[in-house]
Amino acid sequence: MAAGIRISQLPNITAMTNDDILIVNDGDTSTRKITYSNFKTSFITDTAPVTSVNTLTGAVVIDAASLSVYTKAEVDASLGGLATNALLGVTNGSADMGTFTGSAITPNASVKQALQDLETAIETGDAQDAILSGNNAFIGNNTFAGTTGLNGVVTAAQNGNIIPFYFDAQANFPSASTYHGAIAHSHADGKMFFAHGGGWVALANGSEVFSGAYGDLTGTPTLGTASAENVSYFATAAQGTLADSALQAASVGTAAAEDVGYFATAAQGTTADSAVQASAGAITITSLPVDGSATADQLAGAINTLTTQLAAILNS
Repeated sequence: MAAGIRISQLPNITAMTNDDILIVNDGDTSTRKITYSNFKTSFITDTAPVTSVNTLTGAVVIDAASLSVYTKAEVDASLGGLATNALLGVTNGSADMGTFTGSAITPNASVKQALQDLETAIETGDAQDAILSGNNAFIGNNTFAGTTGLNGVVTAAQNGNIIPFYFDAQANFPSASTYHGAIAHSHADGKMFFAHGGGWVALANGSEVFSGAYGDLTGTPTLGTASAENVSYFATAAQGTLADSALQAASVGTAAAEDVGYFATAAQGTTADSAVQASAGAITITSLPVDGSATADQLAGAINTLTTQLAAILNS
């Protein structure tokens, strides 16, 4: 500052020279002064020198690039060349996501609002219903679970469902206790199994089911022939040439359900071959009065007649 410049002129100073004097007041009544040259020297001595800026040394130009900082305009320009709103399916400068064809997402919503609408729809089941109403392929292990574990319910249409229950062997079956009631096919055994009582129970194949033929049964009794059996078990010649022509019961049943005429009486004998057949004759007593007035001679004659007729029948 040139000599003769007054204090009132200080506001007009735009530059200083080394011999210019700075007025210093330390807060008391004394006033000191220092040249601008000495002030610079003292400031540099008391302050650690800056040797580099952002790893740059020498004559460094301090600007946004050297400090790795950018203005908003520089950031917008830089991002504009890398990505646009086309990634979101809307034009650059759009303030919202626009409208959707469905009803789950609110029209003209922000990205956050659109995601929130989608999450709400999934949690309430609307989006799930929409997904499951189409032709979908579920990949990986999918579990249909209810609110308390594996108690979800699967209901399908009646026709055309294909649900394989294939396992290489029984060793690959899941827990029969956990999946009680499940069915599984063991390829190694060639059989189907169902889970019950904590184990897997095998189902019989068609070839293992009884064919209906007596010879296919096991543990059956030995059947005899007529020649090896007691003759009293069969009808006699007097009763008929075949067993079905003897005096047999009319059908399978009990004595209480059949006509008494089909069976032998106590007087006829205890077995079929001693029974009196209808074709052997009949006993008739016509010599006795029906009013109970028969004499002793009449009774004796009737007994003789009866004896004669019975002998004739038994000897026939």
